[in-house]
Amino acid sequence: TVIANEQSAGRGRLVRSFHSPKDTGIYFSVLLRPTCKPAEIVQITTWTAVAIAKAVERATGVRPAIKWVNDLLVGDRKICGILTEMSVESETGTIQYVVAGIGVNVNPEISDFPEELCGIAGSIAMAVGHPVQRARLAACMIEEMDNLRKAWPSGREDYLKAYREMCISTGREVLVTDARHTGEFAKHGFCEAVNDDFSLRIRYDDGSYENVSSGEVSVKPQK
Repeated sequence: TVIANEQSAGRGRLVRSFHSPKDTGIYFSVLLRPTCKPAEIVQITTWTAVAIAKAVERATGVRPAIKWVNDLLVGDRKICGILTEMSVESETGTIQYVVAGIGVNVNPEISDFPEELCGIAGSIAMAVGHPVQRARLAACMIEEMDNLRKAWPSGREDYLKAYREMCISTGREVLVTDARHTGEFAKHGFCEAVNDDFSLRIRYDDGSYENVSSGEVSVKPQK
């Protein structure tokens, strides 16, 4: 486990940057060496979302929601992003390692975010109304990631149940965009459920169905 006090070039999904100001957040990478096939490892991102949500609740009393696939929200503001990367041995197809990178906005105020993030980013402190002890939260994150490591892969049902309970994408109108986020594919639909493999069951406006396991699924605001 490596924890940074700030990042000068924080990265998120889909080649996005992750704002990582000094002394306000937890920027956290965990090296894992799971024994499984590359096709199965995609679920570790959703497991990580559950683990970090549990850590936040333990440390602060605030239970985040999860927007598929791995964004943690308090209210309608994002407080955590997760990026998992892996190395695969080309000849055997076996996983050499996985790195789960986690960034949590702990104590920044709205004025600490760049203008383009002020409407969507938030922090735990903004939710609870006072600063949060970063060391306590970091300790809970380490413990929950260690629980994940020990539970993988036999504990899938427990993580799936927790993910379904926390996922706000289900039962909502959504916009599904292609994995490259180029806009070449964008369809409106309704998210019916989280499947057993953590993909989303989407019913599109034309009546067709798809199990979405990649790309971007944006949740439309409730009326």
